[in-house]
Amino acid sequence: MKKLLSIFGATSLVATSGTFVLRNNNNINLNYENKEDVSGKTLEKNTISIMSVSSKIHELAKSKTFKSIEDAENEIINNKLEGTQIKTKDSDSVISDSDGNDIINDYVSISFEASLLDDYQWDNDWTEGVVEITTAVKIDNREVKEPLEVSKIFDSLYTEVPATDDKVAHKRYFYDLHKAIVEILNTNFQDGEIINVKLKDPLKDSTFINEEVSFVVEVMLKKKWKWNNNLPSSINTFEFKLKVDQRTEVQFENIKEDILSKISNSKKYYSESEAIDAINNYKNTSEIEQIKNGDIELEIQEKSYSQDYPLSTKEFEIVVKLNSEKIKWSDETISDKKIDLSTTIDTRQVVKKQEVEKILQNIVNDQNQFNTEGDLINVLNNTTIGDGVNIGKIEINIINNEANVDIQILMDSKHRWDDEDDNNKDWTLNLKTKIEDTRIDLSSVKQKINEELNSQNFNSQDEIKNYIANSLKYTGLKISDISIEGDKESQWLVSLKLVLDLKYTWIDLSKDEKEILMVVS
Repeated sequence: MKKLLSIFGATSLVATSGTFVLRNNNNINLNYENKEDVSGKTLEKNTISIMSVSSKIHELAKSKTFKSIEDAENEIINNKLEGTQIKTKDSDSVISDSDGNDIINDYVSISFEASLLDDYQWDNDWTEGVVEITTAVKIDNREVKEPLEVSKIFDSLYTEVPATDDKVAHKRYFYDLHKAIVEILNTNFQDGEIINVKLKDPLKDSTFINEEVSFVVEVMLKKKWKWNNNLPSSINTFEFKLKVDQRTEVQFENIKEDILSKISNSKKYYSESEAIDAINNYKNTSEIEQIKNGDIELEIQEKSYSQDYPLSTKEFEIVVKLNSEKIKWSDETISDKKIDLSTTIDTRQVVKKQEVEKILQNIVNDQNQFNTEGDLINVLNNTTIGDGVNIGKIEINIINNEANVDIQILMDSKHRWDDEDDNNKDWTLNLKTKIEDTRIDLSSVKQKINEELNSQNFNSQDEIKNYIANSLKYTGLKISDISIEGDKESQWLVSLKLVLDLKYTWIDLSKDEKEILMVVS
């Protein structure tokens, strides 16, 4: 026959990993009856040792390293001793350390509740019901990183540069050790970082002339990765050679970029003569050492002129000549190079950066707070900020709900900014706002309240009301009204009216008062 147990208290023994908790009924209802077979004889029960159940759980827990808590729970639950039932008592879906960071390679504690099937009994006569056992499992959900894969991120540092219209084929090289080391450290590695760069061999000379230098680079993986060669450390070393050549060389692209940026791209002119004067003045005032000392000569040749709206264009060709006895191009050639230079008579419409910034700042200020990054991006992308102006890339960095937002502002060819150099280059606006999900899931709230109330043993409506008023606290909402019908025998019907705090909404973004009704046993 079925046991009728009335539980008024419990005695517990609490322990850490490798221990267990016994829950014992202090008072047993007098209606307790032994099981009997059809002949009236008391049936023998199989006895199970508490220690054997505990040992089995600990044995399974330390049998291997698990990919997740769920894997560990399944391993222990699916391999339980015959006659027992095992279920998880305490286990979080997200494992965090004391600082709130996700744990991906550490021991995690899990509490299980062990109970027996009807035909079994514990070996301790005074033990009834559930035995709580706490154990520790090793969780390692790091992904494997191949050293060969990581070594490939350095390939571009010493690759063979193929021949192009501007360059001859050559192995990539650096002008000194400092530049080489900086380039190594700046190598992009999203799954970790380069923490140190060393020379493999002692330096023989202070100057390097087209010489290969061996470097040893230490790379550390991020916490979610581990090396596939079972290195206990997250740091691995890589060795490769780079070409270093400290002979005096000139980067043609630097000269071209400087000329274009100072004469063409970033400045407008109002006549052809003004453009020609600017080119001639550049030769006299250039800050490039090789132009100042005469090692580089600039020869100006006028080309075409086009009258277009909104920009009129005057084309020039600048021939760059080298003093081949002192310098050479970085592509190992000494031949003349040409720069096609376009100067502009600017009739574009002016857009004020300050007005664009004000529009975007007002959007952030009016909204004050966003639930997600997507909310913020959606609002920004649907904002009209002026003719010819658009939003490009948006980067958001969130720390403690405080969002640092970088917005790339783009402009078309028919407009220009009100800067002194009159360019239409994109620029980045930095804004501050808050991103905090203040949406509350009514279904989850009801489930939590229902579970909390049904975990208690109430004898009257007043007990329920007092418990709700004093013990049920939820971030973002308040219980404005409590209505209770029924009694302990027929079960309670509890109705609660929920009111949101000022900055919170329901999951559908509504803010109205909600009423929930539940059955409390």
